[in-house]
Amino acid sequence: MKTLYDAIYCANSIEPQSDSGSTITGITVDTKGFNSGVLRFRANKGTGTTSIVVSLEESDTAVGGFAPALDNTGAAIGATIVATDHAAEVLARIEGLGLNRKRYLHIKSVSTLGSGAVAVFGEILLGNAFNKPVNTAVSNT
Repeated sequence: MKTLYDAIYCANSIEPQSDSGSTITGITVDTKGFNSGVLRFRANKGTGTTSIVVSLEESDTAVGGFAPALDNTGAAIGATIVATDHAAEVLARIEGLGLNRKRYLHIKSVSTLGSGAVAVFGEILLGNAFNKPVNTAVSNT
């Protein structure tokens, strides 16, 4: 029997950091062994007008060749958020892993800040493992 612990994997793509208005390309995540996923990106409250374009990119190889990942309607996976008066978050479904989606993914963010900096992070949550991930040899309970 698989537990939730055995069926999902949380991979940081954009490590928690301070963004003062830049382009951040996240760490590459290997999706082998999973059927679906979720892009999760979070930004704290910014100063002035803080606009961040968040997108998922995919490639056949772990290094290079990344291009925007598209959903089944041809739209780019991701969103534009404005974190002015409150924190903001993007959640986007990732389908087609192991089928028509390329194996390697990362998150990319491009921010325009009014002033100061904003704390950001992004992760890719992978689920529906068809090859059970090896998390630990013994129970950690």
